[in-house]
Amino acid sequence: MKTVFVRAATESLGIEHLSAALKARGHDTALVYEPLLFDSFRLRLPFFEPESAARTARRVVELRPGLVGFSAESDHFPWALAVAREIKRLSRVPLIFGGVHPSTAPETALARPEVDLLCVGDGESALCALADRLAAGAGPEGIPNIWYKRGAEQVKGPVRLETDLDALPFPDKDLFFNEYPGFVRDTYSIVTGRGCPNACSYCHNSSMRRVLSRLGCRDRFLRRRSVDNVLKELAAAKGKYGFRRVSFCDDIFISDRAWLEEFAAAYPRRVGLPFFCNVHPADADERAVALLKAAGASAVNIGVQTVSEKLRRECLGRAESTESSVKALRLLRDAGLFVYTNFIFGLPGQDDAELERVAAFAAANPAGFHDVNWLRYYPGTAIFEKARGAGLLARKDAAAVEGGEFSVPYGHGGHSYTARRARLRNLVFLSSLFPAAARGALAAGAWRLLPAFSLRLPAVAARALLARLRGNPAPYPNFSLAGSLRYFLHYLRAVYAARAAAGAIGAARRAFVFARGALFLAGLLDTRRVSRYAAYSFRRGVLRQRVPGMAAFAATFACQCRCGACSSAGFRELFGEKIMARETALGRLRELAALGVPRLHFTGGENTLAPYLTDLAAAAAGAGITVFVETNGLNVTRELVTGLKRAGLACLNVSLDAAEPAAHDAARRSPGCHAAALKALRLAKEAGLPAMASCYATRESAADGSLAALLAAARKAGAGAVRILPPVPSGAWAGRLEALRLEGADRENVLAAAFAAGLPVLDRTAMVNCELPSAYKLMILPDGGVAPCEHLPYIFRGSEKVAITEIVNSAYGEKRFGPVVKCWARDAAWRARHPEAGGSAIYIPLAGEGVAP
Repeated sequence: MKTVFVRAATESLGIEHLSAALKARGHDTALVYEPLLFDSFRLRLPFFEPESAARTARRVVELRPGLVGFSAESDHFPWALAVAREIKRLSRVPLIFGGVHPSTAPETALARPEVDLLCVGDGESALCALADRLAAGAGPEGIPNIWYKRGAEQVKGPVRLETDLDALPFPDKDLFFNEYPGFVRDTYSIVTGRGCPNACSYCHNSSMRRVLSRLGCRDRFLRRRSVDNVLKELAAAKGKYGFRRVSFCDDIFISDRAWLEEFAAAYPRRVGLPFFCNVHPADADERAVALLKAAGASAVNIGVQTVSEKLRRECLGRAESTESSVKALRLLRDAGLFVYTNFIFGLPGQDDAELERVAAFAAANPAGFHDVNWLRYYPGTAIFEKARGAGLLARKDAAAVEGGEFSVPYGHGGHSYTARRARLRNLVFLSSLFPAAARGALAAGAWRLLPAFSLRLPAVAARALLARLRGNPAPYPNFSLAGSLRYFLHYLRAVYAARAAAGAIGAARRAFVFARGALFLAGLLDTRRVSRYAAYSFRRGVLRQRVPGMAAFAATFACQCRCGACSSAGFRELFGEKIMARETALGRLRELAALGVPRLHFTGGENTLAPYLTDLAAAAAGAGITVFVETNGLNVTRELVTGLKRAGLACLNVSLDAAEPAAHDAARRSPGCHAAALKALRLAKEAGLPAMASCYATRESAADGSLAALLAAARKAGAGAVRILPPVPSGAWAGRLEALRLEGADRENVLAAAFAAGLPVLDRTAMVNCELPSAYKLMILPDGGVAPCEHLPYIFRGSEKVAITEIVNSAYGEKRFGPVVKCWARDAAWRARHPEAGGSAIYIPLAGEGVAP
């Protein structure tokens, strides 16, 4: 079975370990990576990433996975959910979420409709067991760490941790290397253990400990691979990939002194590359620093967080003194290591004076780069629970954190950004370059003149470059400066430039499709029809008169078909097989002509069952109205086509639901309907009567090629054009509209099919504002009555006895239908307020309060 992993913005060691485990078990894996260059920890301009979730989902579905896995941190959890929603629109593949956020807020994560399964904690054994089950057609019952939903119930497997890390296969680096070789060649990222000996209140390790304890997991939290196992991985990977530096991503690398002693003795001989690691100030004594230097460390990261020992102890859960940080910085600096420090701005109880003391500390204690992050609350952490309990976070903000709806990373403001703090933050950055100037600016208050926008990127780049010039070949935590630039340029060229070009090509295609369709419609017009449209446009657009732009005319709702998605079922239930009296029909047509209506569609029902249809078409066309007849084709004969052409019909619209006869006939529940539709198109072509095929496009038909096949069938049958409509919430589609609805990506599929069709296509899938409140359209019913829309079940009571002009002037308006929307019948919010709109026909007053605001 194939598992497709979805990842954004960074390499994921967790996914690499999971992929290796699955491959070792005999399963296939693949990666769909989205760089999110403009919505990541590096750069945050999310308005440049409007379609990233939809694009990613399409790429996932194209790989035909048996399981889709998301490893999601809180900052990208909303993006992962957006991708999952799109995948659910396109496929029924099960979706499993794991990683830090789902594991630290498991109940909330599993409650999301986008999440089918959850992996809590370690995933190697759990995911392999799940893949085995799914490949065998079985379910996830009883698998440790796997949670799932049974109806509204959450079924929670027991949680266990991987206790023997040496028994796990080495991570599948090929997964990300094949995506972009720089992920591995620039710096090889590795973890030597899991868990952390500390319990800092703001860290995911503290939240994971709390969750595991709550869920009854008694396995050892802090686990470490043997030195030999780590070095075997590095030596093999060095020979395969040829990387130049190593980044140890453990939260704390030097806490186990015996392990560090063994590592320092063996690493230079077996690997011998500069490396980066994270250290804790309390662990960084003379011996530990000497071991790091001897092993080949070139850069380290150390968390200071704040200079207030009280705040560090009571708010952050850290017991070390500020003096220990000063000492550790001095030892590391004297050893020639490039040191990154971390501070947090915005802690509860951290006032401006404390932030100025942080800036003074940075200026007085030189480091490679003093970094500052914003306080960002993460679910399950002690600091989050404390802030929620103390009311420092509003209830809705706390819910957003836990639900994964807050997505501002700690590098871009988190929960604590203010302009004043941002200026002090910039002073800390600059103190790495100009410590004396920073001290002077702090003393004089000149830091207030600094900009509030972040100077982090240029400051850290300058410091790293300066370190390179002074002889340190690898002063980086992961990507080098050149590597970061190569990464950005690679995806800018390979992904974003291609997308920009695709956008331009799409716009050109759209213009071509529109122009070809417009030329077809223009060919249906003669002088009288053009004059009527011009008069209509002037009266409605300039004089602001209520003149319907279109009338649907249902002489009958009788029909040989019972289409699963028919929107006329409620009307047919009321009117049965009734056919409008000829004189009544002619009278209503005269009213429409006098009102100035420019376009009329005979619809219903199957209006070819009305024996005098040609007379009605002749009456409307004779008044200069552009007339269309909608038909299923079953009653279309050569004589009828000839009569309609003679009557002045503008176009015959033949419904075509599928290229395959069986699919079309099944949808219409009428054997032989497909053959009749194609015959009607052929007869119209032979008679010289313009004809178009009319179809609906759903996200399924747009994606699976069936729409393109339908267009080809229509062209072969002789259609002059094809009209493509969006799905309607009626019949079998009533409860599925959200799944069938065409989104941006689906409409691109429609456009591609239309562009390649080889005949004019009238793409009506884009929802435009419907001017129903101003009587843009109306529908004439078999008794002469009037309905506001063919897709709504409402009928104006007593309208069969009232002139159409009076109905238009009194029965419409915003009080009745509410403000303009894209389409009342297709608007989810409007339908939710009016569940009656999905049932039988309903009579409403001609005047007075409306159906709906």
